Amino acid sequence: DQFLVRSHLPFPVVLVNRAIPRYSCVVEDPEAGGLAAGALLRGRRRNLAVLHGTPLTQTTQNRVDSFVRVATSQLGRPPREIVADKLSEEAAYAAVLHFLERGERVDGLYAVTDGIALGAFHAIKEKGLHIPKDIAVVGVGDYDISAFFDPPLSVVGGQRSELGKEASRLLMRQLE
Repeated sequence: DQFLVRSHLPFPVVLVNRAIPRYSCVVEDPEAGGLAAGALLRGRRRNLAVLHGTPLTQTTQNRVDSFVRVATSQLGRPPREIVADKLSEEAAYAAVLHFLERGERVDGLYAVTDGIALGAFHAIKEKGLHIPKDIAVVGVGDYDISAFFDPPLSVVGGQRSELGKEASRLLMRQLE
């Protein structure tokens, strides 16, 4: 992001899920995390957590912020944060496993990417807990294979194909 802010590239560019001044950008709904909080709350989940890696991108930060805002406004307290040391399946697995081994409990978990949701799935199951009976997990639908998780991952947010279509439209406009 810092490179793009300082640079002007000599060819047409459309950024996806990055908002950088002077560039055409297509970004997901900044309230995607709020949609996840709403889904978990409608499912009668009251002990919520958000799982994310570090560092956060613009997009993942928006997901965390909107989740925390909606959950806090509905529950009167902020959700727990589970922070992985990277944005990867392995790091998410380790972070969720450590969280559960400390005796921490949640009944609803929002993972800011489907990749880290996959890591969470493995940690939850390893601890003998069931999804969604014990912990409901919601992701964002950024993996095409999310429907093949066991059980299938519940997702919120826009379709990647729609972001791609809009990015293509903007790029074609630039080329014209």
